[in-house]
Amino acid sequence: MDSLWQDLRFAARMLVRTPALVVVAVLTLALGIGANSAAFSLVNAILLRPLPFADPDRLVMVFENARGFNHGAVSAHEFVAWRSENKSFDDLAMFGYGAYTLTGSGEPATVKAQLVTASFFDVLGRRALVGRTFSAGDDAPASPRLALLGHAFWTSRFGADSSVVGKRIALDGAPYQVIGVVSNAGDMDFDVWVNFDLAAETRKVGKHSFLVVGRLKQGVAMPAASADLTRVAEGLERRLPTDNAGHRVHVVSMHDETVGDVRRPLLVALGAALFVLLIACANVGHLLLTRAAARQREFAVRLALGAGRMRLARQLVTEALLLSLAGGGIALLVLVWGQDALPALTALHIPRLAELRVDWRVVVATTAACIFAALGCGIAPAFRASTPHLRAALSEGTRATSGPGRRIAGLLVVSEVALALILLVGAGLMLKSFARLTGVEPGFQARNVLTVPLPLPGPRYDSPDAQRQSVAGILGEVAALPGVLTAGASNTLPLGICCNNMGVTVEGKPAPAPGQEVQARLSVVGGRYFDAMRIQVRRGRVFAASDARVAVPLIRWYPQQPAPPRFDEPQPMPVGVISETMARQLWRGDDALGKRFRVLFSPWITVVGIVEDVKQASLQEPAALEMYLSDQQEPNRDMTLVIRTAGDPTLVAPMVRERIRAMDAELPIGAMQPMDRVVWSSVGPPRFNAALLGFSGALALVLALIGVYGVISYSVERRTHEIGIRRALGAQTRDVLRLVLNQAMTFVAIGIAIGVAGALALTRVLSTLLYDVRPTDPATFIVVALLLAGVAFAAGYLPGRRATRVDPTDALKAE
Repeated sequence: MDSLWQDLRFAARMLVRTPALVVVAVLTLALGIGANSAAFSLVNAILLRPLPFADPDRLVMVFENARGFNHGAVSAHEFVAWRSENKSFDDLAMFGYGAYTLTGSGEPATVKAQLVTASFFDVLGRRALVGRTFSAGDDAPASPRLALLGHAFWTSRFGADSSVVGKRIALDGAPYQVIGVVSNAGDMDFDVWVNFDLAAETRKVGKHSFLVVGRLKQGVAMPAASADLTRVAEGLERRLPTDNAGHRVHVVSMHDETVGDVRRPLLVALGAALFVLLIACANVGHLLLTRAAARQREFAVRLALGAGRMRLARQLVTEALLLSLAGGGIALLVLVWGQDALPALTALHIPRLAELRVDWRVVVATTAACIFAALGCGIAPAFRASTPHLRAALSEGTRATSGPGRRIAGLLVVSEVALALILLVGAGLMLKSFARLTGVEPGFQARNVLTVPLPLPGPRYDSPDAQRQSVAGILGEVAALPGVLTAGASNTLPLGICCNNMGVTVEGKPAPAPGQEVQARLSVVGGRYFDAMRIQVRRGRVFAASDARVAVPLIRWYPQQPAPPRFDEPQPMPVGVISETMARQLWRGDDALGKRFRVLFSPWITVVGIVEDVKQASLQEPAALEMYLSDQQEPNRDMTLVIRTAGDPTLVAPMVRERIRAMDAELPIGAMQPMDRVVWSSVGPPRFNAALLGFSGALALVLALIGVYGVISYSVERRTHEIGIRRALGAQTRDVLRLVLNQAMTFVAIGIAIGVAGALALTRVLSTLLYDVRPTDPATFIVVALLLAGVAFAAGYLPGRRATRVDPTDALKAE
């Protein structure tokens, strides 16, 4: 230990003597180590850290597997059968999503909610921070309406006042008793949790709207649990052959389901950060080789006086370790300072990003990166310094050991260029993919459109007539505002929360087998929605005032639901508008106009118009079957206004809010945002992937530029004598410049060739992350190679120009 402490003190004294080298080396290592620490902190928060629940390894998600889709929503009657007949779970819980309007406590607000069975928090192993969670029987028919508050909502809305527990709050005009407060950790980013009547939901056999989470019994593996639930599903199919034909189950760990599709991008980013660290090590390794060469006489004297070679090597590795630890310290400080910025980027839609923290795992990983960097940039100088030619090193004026050899310097340049090219190709592919994605035509024009979520809560809006009249009245008032061109409404926004998929039956065609119905996405629209979104009408027409309907809504969700009442006066026929893809796939070769279809248990709906395809779920997905119903025939209480303006839509937002408040002060107005921001948010994960690799590629390019410049600059300094002689013998400026650049570009060309081969092999892991771009895209490879060659040429040109100014007389005098 005393020897180590002595090495550390001596290393610190020696480094202080070369402050410029120390600053450059520490900053270079800080970039390389910092990139690794940042990448690992993401991997740690999202992939490695267990979910913040009790025994998270036993938590699984259970989905319905039907019609080739293994992540289907579950019907309550299926959940009841799974829970009562399984032998593999301690318990199962069912939950769904919703939004409520909170009134009677300040300004009306829309709150994000989960509707859960009484077993939900017991299955997760989550306890209340204040009060209690739901208990057995809270989802029974006679149970009162109960609510749990999320900690963040409790703090922001109620000032963290514990006395709110036991009181009542109004959600959609109905009283709910607050029974407790729970943590929002674990991506449970909700304002409230409410119970529902499980028996009532179980009777709605056709409603597949819920998700199921389960806790496995001790020692039970997921395959066994999946087989157990498959047995239950097969028995349910025998009892309900019409409703449950072909319905099976898909079991997946809750951690894997939460992480989703970000595992591969994060691991790719971690690999890219390692490449950046290797480039940084090559740069600092060359600096330390140069420094060790200048100290050859010192090392030779110490060897002559009896110092061991291992002691010299250990000394240089210790100096490298000090530099690495300093760089790692700076990296950690920057990471701690910036760790609160990433979770704020909620528009990226990256799971568990809010859990990003610098914990002991990140510190250990950063320390390991420091040790790796110390070895990576310290071994070569240590080996070279510990094996000097004593006689040559002790001779005055010798040039024999004046620096790292050309082969070592060339190897460093080749490795840096190869690694940088691999990273730049990966970054180029991701950026090109992202550019292609953002260039996709979504089927509407997002520019100059303001979106305004406007749910209609409470008993006043329970009736279909109230919903129709309210939406129509608000749209009429908003459309009359200055700066507004037209206004419409929809219950689903393109590229927003998606989607309402429903089974469709076509008149005159054989009924599909149970479980094999064609699925189409349903949107209920009002006002001049198609004009506001600039969705082109291909054939026929869109909805008109003559389509108004005074009967109850068209769609009956369940066979048990009562049929619409009969009216003495004839009613307008139900009409719908469909997308081009739906017209093409369901009426192959026939004109879809005038044809009829039905949704679930609705009456026949006549097609009156065909509009262009719209990207509803995401820009990556191909166009799906899409159908639109009028809110005058199929009213909906959860609508979003879409308002097309003549200019910046945010300038109209205050007037819209004021006009709605004047009509109904208790209406909650959600977060207004331009439609182009909705589109931008929809590409959050691809943007995140492109940013990760783009940042690594930019770092690699900068470090490669510094590395090539450093090696060539030092090479020119070593060859000053040779260049002076060449100038004395008549070499011209261009000859000297060519000499320097030939050396630099030879190494760069070899590095590019090796990098291209490596990129061809490694970029295949990006294939699932790319959109409309091949991992071997020739244009990207060519552009990156030319960019790197150009940067390397510029890095070598500056030392080359300096070499042309060498004075032959001075060089000969020095000799």
